[in-house]
Amino acid sequence: MNRARNTKPKNKQKCEALKVSSLPKVTNTYWHWKHHSWAAFQLPNGVKVMSIRKMALLVDQPKEKVREFVKSNHLETMTVAVPNSSPTQVYPLTVGAAYLHKLLNDGHIPKNPPVNRQEWVEIVSALANPAKGKAVTLNPCYFTGGYRVVIAKSYLIQLEDKIKLEVLVDETGEFRIEHSEGMKCIKSTPDWLIQDSKQKAKTFSKLGLSQDNVECRVVTPTGVKSMYALTLQEWLTIWAHFAGTKNQQATKVLKAFAWENIQTRIAANCP
Repeated sequence: MNRARNTKPKNKQKCEALKVSSLPKVTNTYWHWKHHSWAAFQLPNGVKVMSIRKMALLVDQPKEKVREFVKSNHLETMTVAVPNSSPTQVYPLTVGAAYLHKLLNDGHIPKNPPVNRQEWVEIVSALANPAKGKAVTLNPCYFTGGYRVVIAKSYLIQLEDKIKLEVLVDETGEFRIEHSEGMKCIKSTPDWLIQDSKQKAKTFSKLGLSQDNVECRVVTPTGVKSMYALTLQEWLTIWAHFAGTKNQQATKVLKAFAWENIQTRIAANCP
């Protein structure tokens, strides 16, 4: 009898652990609008979501009201495993857009941040169109510096072995490369940069990467494109790190830049 009583809680804990392990795992991140930011979570596919607490802070309303709004309007929710491994219900950013839209129509303007009604309308539009913001948020264990926006121009350059690379040139003349672009050219994924990992944070420190998050805004024929990017010098350091792990594609990229500098390549691709 005693054995049965002792086994049951263990089985229950095992079932709960299996349930948590089957949930999508999220990492801590932020959702940015201009120079303001709100805490959020990021799914493995890059989509950002918010818990009830984080959503309440965004819309400047009590958690109970947010929960009631979601339930009464049959809006989308999902359960995920947050960094401390506990199951948590989260909401897409579009839920925040819907709630803020209602608040504005009712004449209520959130007090935090202290921006005017038109700017809140812009925030609603940004939340309602999350596909426009596919920027990758970097490892929160390391990239804890400032957040700033720079205006940049985009150039597509051709490297050897049919490798194409989009290079951004900001207002100061600094060359930058967007996160996924810099990893794609060495046939890798942004996961290496975005995973919530203290071990990788140590690697980034050894490589001397800046801890800042820099957003580059590029004017295109269809509107302003937002991209988060590291400097070319940082990418050369990252590619050298991967070349040291026998990533042949990284070695090819480094050799390509050694043969012909980036200024010459950009000049060759300008009309």
